[in-house]
Amino acid sequence: MSQANDPANRETASGPASSSSESPYTASAGPGFDERQTPPEAPTEEAQGIGAFAAEWEQEQVSDWLKNTGALMHAGFGVGEHDWEMTRADLERIAPPATRILNRYQFTKAIAAYSDPAAVAIGTGLWGWRSTLERIAVLQAAREAEEGAQPAQAPVHFAPTEEPLSFADRLAQTRQEDQDG
Repeated sequence: MSQANDPANRETASGPASSSSESPYTASAGPGFDERQTPPEAPTEEAQGIGAFAAEWEQEQVSDWLKNTGALMHAGFGVGEHDWEMTRADLERIAPPATRILNRYQFTKAIAAYSDPAAVAIGTGLWGWRSTLERIAVLQAAREAEEGAQPAQAPVHFAPTEEPLSFADRLAQTRQEDQDG
């Protein structure tokens, strides 16, 4: 048993102000209140927490939300390679007025500060979903190859690693690939 926990030494271990019947946590009330002391300054806007983080929506935030929403819709309902995903043209048409609308109302302005944490949560969920689907497809293909069966002919499409291209951009890219080889 340590010297501080020994009942015989408790009086000296906890200090002269406390008795053996008092808790060492209540032995001293601490410094008294001095009414002549000047009060501390009010916290700055930076120190007031998340409310000071983002006062309004920015167009980039709204674009990110639209991209994430499109990716979420594609992951849940998509049957094509890029259906439901936002293109650059979609974002250019939708993001500016959506940003103005979100900044117009107090309620939607108030949630601007939470857009980054929510975007991380949605992005992480989409990453997990895509990774799970890819894992299932790879394991299924390996199982079919092991069994000697012909793997499924239909390609499995996952979320693109880059922003979807417009039809004209895809056509130009295909032509370039054909020329290269």
